[in-house]
Amino acid sequence: MPSPTTPSSSPPSAHYGRLGHDVSRPRRPNPDDVSYLLSLPLSPDPSDPESVLTSSRAARAGLTSLGPSLASVSGDARGSSLLESCVRLGLSLPPGGEEDDVRDVRDCLEAVLTSAAPYAEFLAINRYGSHVLQAVLERCPEILGMDKEGGGPSKSAGKVLEMADVAKDSLLEMMQHISASHFVRSMLCVLCGVTPSSVLPPSKKSKKKKKNSQSGVDGFDPAFNPTTAASYPTSVPLHSTPSSFKSSFDSLTSALLNRSTSKEVGFLQYLACHSCSSPVISCLFRVAAVAYGSPPSSPPPAAPPPPRGGG
Repeated sequence: MPSPTTPSSSPPSAHYGRLGHDVSRPRRPNPDDVSYLLSLPLSPDPSDPESVLTSSRAARAGLTSLGPSLASVSGDARGSSLLESCVRLGLSLPPGGEEDDVRDVRDCLEAVLTSAAPYAEFLAINRYGSHVLQAVLERCPEILGMDKEGGGPSKSAGKVLEMADVAKDSLLEMMQHISASHFVRSMLCVLCGVTPSSVLPPSKKSKKKKKNSQSGVDGFDPAFNPTTAASYPTSVPLHSTPSSFKSSFDSLTSALLNRSTSKEVGFLQYLACHSCSSPVISCLFRVAAVAYGSPPSSPPPAAPPPPRGGG
């Protein structure tokens, strides 16, 4: 029987602790809700601004009308796909949008986050709900960045912090979970005011995995080097965030370091090589580099040796 203290022989990913146990679960989705989403015009003509605007408004109406049922539909295979389309259309301000549309987008985001936050853990570990959460978090930095400075964090920002606390409570377990790890990556980006898609590499779908591949685990770029400026994303837009977001990001980072180093020897190295948690660690480096300044500069050249004594 393998030794429980050896990470390589008894991988911690074999269990997820209490992840998913005693978690708030939404009711089963109502078929009428899915039918309602199917009736919405979610396929606008990209060349017709009026068509895009109409679909955007219809998508927002659909998201808002679902209310608490949004979490239920998110866990449904067909419903989650429709919700993703609604989020991308409804939470994006199309050209020609009026001031009322801007307000509606912010109100819609607040309604969506209010419905999703109580079920954040369930949605994060659900294969369908995780995609909906990622789509919502993708739109958060830009929309929350429109909040006026000095006005205090909005209700939407408070809901994001609630979900960040959920990630912190089960951080190591979520990092090793195939669905929840994507939620953690997106949350790290949002807390730094970075749109996730601007720094996260697109997921690679390969039918056949090559042995001894040099491409690394999914989502991890082996060419990324935290000590070289060339490896950091460039021209990534930063959106303003409440000061509480930075505190939450620092808290998540501290939780990762403190909990992983308190485990058996080699656990942090294990996470760095895990197919799910490795991209999370890579993401942390990337967003921290963008949000907290330039990467470390090259060390100064060594001082020339002192002249030898004597004539």
